[in-house]
Amino acid sequence: MDEFNVCNLDYFPENILIDVLSYLTVRELVRVTRVCKRWKRLVRDQRLWRFVDLTAWKGVSMFLQAMRLFLCFISVFSYTSV
Repeated sequence: MDEFNVCNLDYFPENILIDVLSYLTVRELVRVTRVCKRWKRLVRDQRLWRFVDLTAWKGVSMFLQAMRLFLCFISVFSYTSV
C-alpha cells in the first residue's frame, strides 16, 4: 500500500489561512466557524474582513431594519386598539 500523505492545516501560519478564507462567501465563513476553535478565531480576525465583500448584505440589513420598525409599529397599535 502506498504511503498516504496527510496535509494538516494546523501547520499553516495564520496569515496563509486568512488568505485562503478570504475567498469564501459570508455564508461559508459562518459555516467555517463551526469547524474548530482556531478557525472560529481566524474568522473573527480583522485582517480577514478587509477582503470580504459585504455589499450584497447591505440590502438584507435595510430589510431587517424595516421589519424591526414594522414589528414595533404593529406592537404599538395592537395595545392601543384594545
